[in-house]
Amino acid sequence: MSLKILTFFAPEPQIELVPASEVNQLYRKYRWSTLESTFLGYAVFYLVRNNLSTVAKDIEGALQYDHNMVGSILAISAITYGLGKFLMGAVSDRSNPRKFMAVACCLPHAVTLLSEVLQTMMFISVSGLNGFIQGMDGTVWSIDWHWFGLKERGSVFAFWNIAHNIGGVLQVF
Repeated sequence: MSLKILTFFAPEPQIELVPASEVNQLYRKYRWSTLESTFLGYAVFYLVRNNLSTVAKDIEGALQYDHNMVGSILAISAITYGLGKFLMGAVSDRSNPRKFMAVACCLPHAVTLLSEVLQTMMFISVSGLNGFIQGMDGTVWSIDWHWFGLKERGSVFAFWNIAHNIGGVLQVF
């Protein structure tokens, strides 16, 4: 089964070169559509990343967790996010970015839904798993990195970074 998963994420085979007359037109089209999709994808990542701190007081009351338990959940999420970012960044660099990002956008939401039915220590474990999976978002940077030159990256990534704010605003709803 693990080989099938690795095969699923394997990079696509190299395609034939595009005729030189079409390169400029296709390049402009694809790099902007890539920026749009990674922008929206990162907003989706951010939607579930930091929502625990927003509802910490509600978790304490609804689940009868003490302040230390909520702090543990938040800490585990942050630590495993860092670990996931480190490990999944290496995996994403060797994967098909379309499939990797699609799975990475869906898994945290599935794990968050799963966490709704779990309690106490299991909830901490699921929060840790969610944080680790969130580290898969490193593929977003590597996707756009290939589409914009060194002179453009600062402006493009400054604009792209607004996705954090969009995801944060969506958390309110």
